[in-house]
Amino acid sequence: MQALIAVLIIAVLAGGNVWLYAANRKIPVPEGCEDIKPDCGHCGIADCAVRNRILKENDHGNS
Repeated sequence: MQALIAVLIIAVLAGGNVWLYAANRKIPVPEGCEDIKPDCGHCGIADCAVRNRILKENDHGNS
């Protein structure tokens, strides 16, 4: 019985996640937020993929 309850809880959580993801995709992007780029100058995470990509783009554009 406990396994059935655990499976039902997992199914409800997974179904809720799928439903929320689909509902979020339908919401339009707010005006002014279409092309936001992160400001990585103040971030302390040196191993961030976003930061590395931005730094690589900036270095590639300057040379």
